[in-house]
Order: sequence, then structure tokens, then C-alpha cells
Amino acid sequence: MDKDFIDSLLYRAENQSLDFKRDQYAWSHADNSTKSKLLKDILAFINSWREEDAFILIGVEEGQTQLSKVVGVKEHLPDADLHQFVNSKTNHSVKFTYEAVDYESLQFGIIRIPVQERPVYSIKVFGDVKKNEVYVRRGSSCAEADPLEISRMGLERWKSQQTPQLELQIADVSTRRALGISLELECKNLYASPQVTDWLHQPLRTDIFSTLNYSFENPRYHSEMVQYLLDSAPLCPLGFTLTNQSDFLAKNVAIEITSNTDKNIFSLDAESCPVRPDRSSVPTLRSILNSNNHSLLQVTPHGDQWTHLANISGQVAFFII
Repeated sequence: MDKDFIDSLLYRAENQSLDFKRDQYAWSHADNSTKSKLLKDILAFINSWREEDAFILIGVEEGQTQLSKVVGVKEHLPDADLHQFVNSKTNHSVKFTYEAVDYESLQFGIIRIPVQERPVYSIKVFGDVKKNEVYVRRGSSCAEADPLEISRMGLERWKSQQTPQLELQIADVSTRRALGISLELECKNLYASPQVTDWLHQPLRTDIFSTLNYSFENPRYHSEMVQYLLDSAPLCPLGFTLTNQSDFLAKNVAIEITSNTDKNIFSLDAESCPVRPDRSSVPTLRSILNSNNHSLLQVTPHGDQWTHLANISGQVAFFII
């Protein structure tokens, strides 16, 4: 742990997220009543009203009007045994760590307790810890929570469970089947033979038959199709699926993907992709849809990066790069 951060803890007073213990908690050969003090402190910090990690500094003497003093400990708590001890008694698994810290030629212990699901309580009587009693940290002391506090903890948990759980995966464009979070793509690079090049630049047909069929047949269809194949062959359609795993609607969702640019790699949105030509010169439904197409995804170059931005809503969304 960073020394500057430890110094900042030593300058603070005890509160709902910080406690100093001059002596190590009794562990080896200690009875249940003695060990229950450690259990109660951990439970109280888990249930405390805070928005930051809580710390119990063991081997530190609290300073009343000055910096708290590190006095050190002779032995440390066994982290694995400590977790088994606590989690074998609580209503659900809890998260915390015990760390031995070197500080100015001394060693002391730190129990770090992150913010997590509450309330947590012991499902059995253990020493001075009561069964089903919710302990909280109030200021620098441990107390029993009142019914209103416990109900608010439950409400807080219910609200957190309403958060939509979104999962983004790469997908197959044609089948829209999720493919996971990694994928290898292979692009093709076609080239035009001299015959094809001549075909691309051949003039429009001007004989009487082409004039009669002009209203029904696109005279440039074959050359446009060759050009379309040449332009589209190097492109690799890349799809994504965004799935809401919860029962709560996700609103105003925005997905932003940033990728590095390369002289041989570029990104296109749907509006910039080659459009397959129509065989008929009469406008078809597909050509009308293509002309009115508005891409869900916006692709913008920014220096040495591409930015892919999609604004979506609902529970499931799908878009293509």
C-alpha cells in the first residue's frame, strides 16, 4: 500500500470508515467471546453508511490531537482463516482483505473493507455477536441498527438491482448470432484484369435495342456490379449485439468504440459503404431504402484514431461497422 495513502489515514480521526487498534486482535487460542470482537467490527464497517473503502489499522495508536502513531504488531492474522471465520457465520459472503504493511521499520496490519451489499449479519450466536442482529458503525463506535436503518439498507439494495445489466458482444452480421468478445477477420483484395478494366469504362449502349429497353434495364448494370464487387471485397462487416440481461429498461444508451487508424485499415458506416447496383433502371424498393438509409452508427476519424458512436435505446440493439 502506498506510503502517502497510509500517511493520509494516520492524519484522519476515527469515523464510520476508519478505526485504529493499538493491539492485534486475539486469534490463536482465543475463545469465542474474544474473537467475536473482530467479527462485530467487520460487520459494523460493512453495514456503515459510507461511499468509500473502510480501514481498520491494527498496530496503530490513535493520536488525540496529532498524527496517529504506528507501534507495530508482532504477528498477523491469517488471511485465509480470517475469511473462513467470518463467511461461515454471515448471511452471505462478504469481501475484505487483510494486509501486512511495512512502515518505517515497523509492521502493522490493515483490514480493508469495500462498499458492498447490505445488510450483513451473523446467522448464529457467536460470543458477544447476536443472531440476526445488524451492527453498524456510528462515528467511532459500534452500535445496533434500528429498524429504519435496516429498511433503508434493503431499499438501497433494491434500487441497485434495478440497474440494467448490459452485455456487449461481437456478432455475425448475417445471422446476428453472438460470437463472444474476440474475433479474427480476413479481408479480400480483388484487382481488375485488363478485360474487366475495359468493361468498367465501356460506353453506354446507344443502338435501337438499348433505347427500347432503357426504361427496363440498367445499361451499366454489369460494369457497376464489377465495380461494386471490387469496392466491397476488402470490407469486413463487423456486427455487435448489445443485450440487456436485467428486467429493467435501459434508456438513452450510447456505445462508443475507439480504434487506432492504419494506412491499410479504415472504418465505414452504412451510409459510406458501396451500394449494390440494380439490374433494372426503374427504381426498386431496395434502391429507395438505400437512398433513404440513415446509419445507426457514426464513424468519425480523429487524428490517429477512429471513433464509432451509436446512440440507442431499448433492451436489445444491433449495429454494424
